[in-house]
Amino acid sequence: TLGYTGVYAAEQRNNNVTYGDVLLTYNPKVSKDLDLSLTGGASGRKQTYLYQKTSTNSGLVDENWFSLQNSAGTVTAQSARATQLDVAAFGMLNLSYKSFLYLEATGRYEGTSTLPSGVNTYFYPSVNAGFVFSDVFKMPSWMNYGKLRASYGLTGNHPPIYAANVAYNQNAVVYDNANILYQQPNASSFGNNNIVSEQKRESEIGLEARFLEGRIGVDFSYYNNRVNKQILTASTPPSSGATSELMNAGSLSNYGWEAAITATPVQKKDFRWNTRFNFAINRNKLLALNGLTSLEGGGYLILRSEIGDALGNIYVHPQTSDANGNKIVNSDGYYTVDANNYKYVGNILPKVVGGFSNTFTYKAFALDFTLDYRFGGKLVSIPTYYQVGAGMFKSTLKYRDASHGGISYVSNDDAAADYTANTSGDRHDGVILKGVTESGATNTKVISAAAYYENNFNWRTDGDYSAAVFSNSYIKVREVSFSYSMPKKITNRLHVQQLQLSLIGRNLFYLYKSLPYGLDPEVAVGSSWSSQGIDNGTAGPTRSLGASLRARF
Repeated sequence: TLGYTGVYAAEQRNNNVTYGDVLLTYNPKVSKDLDLSLTGGASGRKQTYLYQKTSTNSGLVDENWFSLQNSAGTVTAQSARATQLDVAAFGMLNLSYKSFLYLEATGRYEGTSTLPSGVNTYFYPSVNAGFVFSDVFKMPSWMNYGKLRASYGLTGNHPPIYAANVAYNQNAVVYDNANILYQQPNASSFGNNNIVSEQKRESEIGLEARFLEGRIGVDFSYYNNRVNKQILTASTPPSSGATSELMNAGSLSNYGWEAAITATPVQKKDFRWNTRFNFAINRNKLLALNGLTSLEGGGYLILRSEIGDALGNIYVHPQTSDANGNKIVNSDGYYTVDANNYKYVGNILPKVVGGFSNTFTYKAFALDFTLDYRFGGKLVSIPTYYQVGAGMFKSTLKYRDASHGGISYVSNDDAAADYTANTSGDRHDGVILKGVTESGATNTKVISAAAYYENNFNWRTDGDYSAAVFSNSYIKVREVSFSYSMPKKITNRLHVQQLQLSLIGRNLFYLYKSLPYGLDPEVAVGSSWSSQGIDNGTAGPTRSLGASLRARF
């Protein structure tokens, strides 16, 4: 039998982006107090991707002869191609009256190849205004600047490339010497040829102010938006041929507050301290669904939102219990779950997020550090759940022996897992789960610690998937930098205006995090609503340390 003796492949990737725009600006002289500016233009962007790979199959025939002709089996080929075209025309009107009243209006007409023909263009306008009231009214001596702002706008959005297409890949196998098999590229998700662009309507009001000669500043805003015809991936019956489909699922509202406070608590001749604190609170609600009763994704653990709910609600099958709330233990000594119902165990979205940064400057030295924080919300980590079941964490030493709470017992029949509790038994890793039998009697069935973990944290419907849901709050040292600006006598010799040397560290460590098992709070990746709080297994987090030298000429 021919053994596997290596592989040889020829692979080619080509990414090409062609971009162009044109911009015209007209700024006539209207009057002494009124300034007018008109801007118009167009832009276009074309992205192409080509991929080709040909490789040997089942190894090489002769050792160290790297050629496609040396393939032990039939040479295999893979290829892919993609093209996306986006074009837009836009205009902007700016008005300014006496430099205290501002008005801006915009309009953009956009077309994209990621939407079906006939509905692949959309228009969205906006208008915003600003009023510097401190230039009109007499302010208290401690208030230096005040501005009110308001805006309203519409924004369109389209799906990613080929996400909406109902397309098929050509199979290399020819059947009956004539017929070629075409297969759906993603067996779990359908496209949708009836997708249209999203439309987001948003309004915002805000206040900016500075006090005490600019030593303190505040910026506060409230926003409210509604997304109609939102493009989401929604669950479909498996009998349809896929478990999910891209669709204009309905309407979603968002509202929230954002605020930032800046201050200079200390300002001396050689020393200065600048600080900034900000926070953001967002709430959302599912307002309508087109032909659906809920948005749902998952299996034994699901994310489900019904009309009136926030996105990102987490549900799992509950463990069965009696009328008094006692957990029911089956004849094997294990908890069971109610596979016909779900219970709510949290939401993936945070309650509040923000940051806190400080800069300390002493003569030519500067120290800057930035903290990020998040409070509230859950993280779903199925990999961690399975690792608990496999006994890979220190916490799973519980019940493993007498010193960790294990019960002593004797084995009547290992094959049948028939054990009897006995204080003088030769085994000490027993567990009697707290609960009642189906008849209502107190559970006395002894199981081993290994069996407890394997069954309580397994990948079937009788697993307790609520153990995969963790509170996700943290405070993180995002970045620290230490800089030194070279003195003039050095920069003048080097014929530069400024020369700065910096040592920088990013993603350094967490001051606090609620996640156990060494889980990274930022492990969730993806842009869809359902991926923001899901750990699907990723590479470990990285910390970077470096140095930079900046010169200004």
